[in-house]
Amino acid sequence: MEQCLSSIIRAIQNLEAEVIVIDNCSSDHTLEYLTPRFGQVQFIQNNQNEGFAKANNKALTMCRGKYILFLNPDTLLAENTLEECLKVFSRNQRCGALGVRMLDGKGNFLPESKRAIPTASNTFFKITGLASAFPHSKTLNNYALGNVTPESMQAIPVLSGAFMMVQKKLLDNVHGFDESYFMYGEDIDLSYRLMQTGFENIYAGHIPIIHFKGESTHKNQANYAHRFYGAMNIFVSKYYTGKKNILKRFFLRAGIQGAIFIHKIKRALKSNSTVKEFTDVETYFLLGDRICIDEAKSLCIKSGIRENNIAFIEPGINNATHFDQSAIVFCLGNNTLKDVIQFMQNRKTEQFYFHYLGTNSIIGSSDKNSTGTIIAN
Repeated sequence: MEQCLSSIIRAIQNLEAEVIVIDNCSSDHTLEYLTPRFGQVQFIQNNQNEGFAKANNKALTMCRGKYILFLNPDTLLAENTLEECLKVFSRNQRCGALGVRMLDGKGNFLPESKRAIPTASNTFFKITGLASAFPHSKTLNNYALGNVTPESMQAIPVLSGAFMMVQKKLLDNVHGFDESYFMYGEDIDLSYRLMQTGFENIYAGHIPIIHFKGESTHKNQANYAHRFYGAMNIFVSKYYTGKKNILKRFFLRAGIQGAIFIHKIKRALKSNSTVKEFTDVETYFLLGDRICIDEAKSLCIKSGIRENNIAFIEPGINNATHFDQSAIVFCLGNNTLKDVIQFMQNRKTEQFYFHYLGTNSIIGSSDKNSTGTIIAN
């Protein structure tokens, strides 16, 4: 959250904006730590975990802006992310909501950046693995809109709740998120209702952000599958009603149960697998300006990294060559995340970690399926 807010503060420098954080009854002293460090942010603490939809709706009642951005805490925005989003709205009067191209901690594209409405066929192809086997197929990978290139910009059915910017007047008209969903599925439902207003959900693939998929919710928890596919059941019951949809409901629910079964098998197979952690890497290259590098170096040493395993790259990312099987810590002082994202997408051998100047943490993720690594003071 500290790194996320640091990226947001940079992204709103040239904008009139407000930042509201809803703490859903966390137990790790989040507000106690963050409040004195981010005086311009409004923090609201819930006395119980109200779920994603209800918490976001609570924040929505406090918002005064023309556009509302719902954002997960395990994300990083580039300095120009929000300005580029506003340009899309200003150029397209039919744009009611906007999503972006999300990249994991290795710089790989996350397919859930763009999605279709769940149907019996695309659910079947997804759970059987055919969608993954033919990722660019319009038919077999319709759920993730495989025929839509990651860098394109066009209207799509479903945007991701990890980053969803919406006109406030539309949110007020549809009454925000459906609070029947506790977690998962609420972004599909909202996207569907927004389309019914006559506006478009636009996917802007030219605008990239980092999403450390897995940080805001631990996907290794036993109840993950039941929550996710339980949310899908809510969607099916809500929109596939009547006798004419009996077969659709049957196949969708059969697919949901099959997906739960497959998820359990995958969890069992992965239970003995290992993920390379921050401390497993031999050399850590700190990349950035000297002040930010020194700050990151201190954090690395405090976390248990030996000083002789730390190297420096300065003054900027243009001096960095390939370092196979190593870690690069992007020290975001003078460096911009915009340049870092471009750099990451041309590299596949290193692990990447991020540290904003003035913060007490370093974050990263070995792959899209891990819960990432956080190093904190």
